[in-house]
Amino acid sequence: MRRKRTAVVVGLGMAAMLAGICSASAALPPYWQRAREIERIVGDQGVNEALNSSPIVSIAVTGDDVYEVRSETCRLTVTIVDVPQDEGMMGPRKFDLELGQAECQ
Repeated sequence: MRRKRTAVVVGLGMAAMLAGICSASAALPPYWQRAREIERIVGDQGVNEALNSSPIVSIAVTGDDVYEVRSETCRLTVTIVDVPQDEGMMGPRKFDLELGQAECQ
């Protein structure tokens, strides 16, 4: 009986440890998170329209979750906004884009 109880306690401890590892590994490393954000910005129709369909010449990080996107004639601030995940769901950060007012020449 003592062995069963020890096995159960060890099993529960390992399960808790694995759950902690899974939730900790759910977020993407910073490099890959930034890559997802930039890909989303480049492919966003709203960004394209705000820049008057002028090609992007640079994207720079100007603050926490804030990017400055420049085309040949326009400058646009894009903010990354968290989208709540379903409780208990793991995975990469869900986000949306908030576009500022484009400044064009």
